[in-house]
Amino acid sequence: MERAEGLEASRASVLAVERLMKKGGSGYLDLGGAWRCHKENDRVWLERVGGLAAESGGVDVASGRARAGARKDRAAVSLRIPGQAEWQGVMVGAEYVDFASADAAITATKAADFARETYLDAGALSSALTVRGPQPGDRVRPLGASGSRKLQDIFVDRKVPARLRPQVPLVLSAERILWVGGMVTAEEGRITGETTRIARLSLQRVAGDCQ
Repeated sequence: MERAEGLEASRASVLAVERLMKKGGSGYLDLGGAWRCHKENDRVWLERVGGLAAESGGVDVASGRARAGARKDRAAVSLRIPGQAEWQGVMVGAEYVDFASADAAITATKAADFARETYLDAGALSSALTVRGPQPGDRVRPLGASGSRKLQDIFVDRKVPARLRPQVPLVLSAERILWVGGMVTAEEGRITGETTRIARLSLQRVAGDCQ
């Protein structure tokens, strides 16, 4: 197995990993020394909690080889309207869109490709947005929901694999999550009959980038 600096392979940790491997579905186990063991169905790997693990790609417990595909920097980036910002190999765009009326905008948004775009009441947005990855404790109020939900629960409901969750771009305005890229639009961005200006957010994979 590749050397995992800071990880002590004690009998207790080995037995704990074995128990994790016998469980169904996905999960993880903190092993100390800033290392964590992840399991996703029949795949198991070790990963340092923090930026260094992302750079190395982690260590696959099952094969003993380093995982391929090092992650890129997940630092937050600024996104202006109109404008574009690249984050994790995805180009996130923001622009103002003109519609004859709010009703026409509502009709158009129902036909949107929600995996790639969303339309929001521009009044809910600041002139400078932020694009970042998920963080512990993140919550969002999905469009039409009566209250906010943990982002973690949304990922579980939508069966987003644990290893892919850090790659989901979030668009925030004044610290509020308004779009879970390609998945959920926040209630705060709802277009109503009183909306006077509309913004379109979009996602596009950067050509030649592979995760």
